Formats: sequence, structure tokens, C-alpha cells
Amino acid sequence: MLMISATKTNDVTIHQGVYHVARHKKSALLKHIITERKLNSTIVFARTKYSADKLAKGLNRSGITAEAFHGDQSPNERSRSLLNFLTNRTRVLVSTDQAVRCIDIADLPNVINYELPDSAETYTNRINRTGKAGLSGIALSLCDREEQGHLKNINRVLRNNLEVIEHPFN
Repeated sequence: MLMISATKTNDVTIHQGVYHVARHKKSALLKHIITERKLNSTIVFARTKYSADKLAKGLNRSGITAEAFHGDQSPNERSRSLLNFLTNRTRVLVSTDQAVRCIDIADLPNVINYELPDSAETYTNRINRTGKAGLSGIALSLCDREEQGHLKNINRVLRNNLEVIEHPFN
């Protein structure tokens, strides 16, 4: 049974949890989470355009349809990626914070922070992409040793420690 904390604001519940994982095992854990939980319609946040591209390619190689979504793409590429995501041809949209700010998806059930942001405000902006229109959402984060300070700051600002989720990639 998955135990994760929930944040409720404006009649919306966002279930949140964090996985502690070594940096070199993050990709394998992400694939495991998406596959085992049968996640569709998931935005995965990466810190850089390079990370978004690399992660989308890795997910596709493992059989999970994914597309990158960032500012180095042409407007046509971004439109195509978004359309594929919204019509469920693509299961995962791997995005940077900047690129996704210009879009609003009403029914987004899942958000995963592949790389934790360095501010609690950015974290909140990311997770608030889910749980809209009265629907609940899931926001999961992968946290490596170098990101522990970011997690501590997020927990402090939220006034609630994210529930730690156990996994087989310890």
C-alpha cells in the first residue's frame, strides 16, 4: 500500500510522496514507478533541456512513450508534443519549468519531479499542475543525496514532511 501525504487546498487533494534514491538509479526508478503504477498522462519535470531530452529518449527505449517539451524546440515541435500528450499518444511529457508555464491542462492526474527544484515556490507550481477541476492528483518526487537541502526547504515551507515511499532501488 502506497502511503503518501496529502495536501488539500480549495477542495482539491494532491497526494504527495518522495523517493530517496541514488542519482545513478533515478532513471530506473522512474521507469519502475510509471510501469508499476500504470501511470498515464504524467508530466515529469527535469531541471534542464538536456535532461528532458535524455530522459524522454530513455523512457522511449524502455517502451514508455515520452516526448520532451522545452524552450529549445521550435513552436511546431512543442505543439506536436503537447497535442500527442493531450490525445494520449504520448504517455509522458518530460518538461522544464519554463516550457510548461505557458500551458494549462485541466485533467492532469500525475506529476513527477525527476529532479527536485531548488525552491519551494517552484515545487508548489509544479505540483499544482495536478489536482485541478475538483479532481485529486498525485505528485511524486525523486530525491538524491545532493537534493536533500531542497527537500528540507520544501518540507519546511509546506509545514509538512513529504511521506517517504520505499522502493526496490535502494
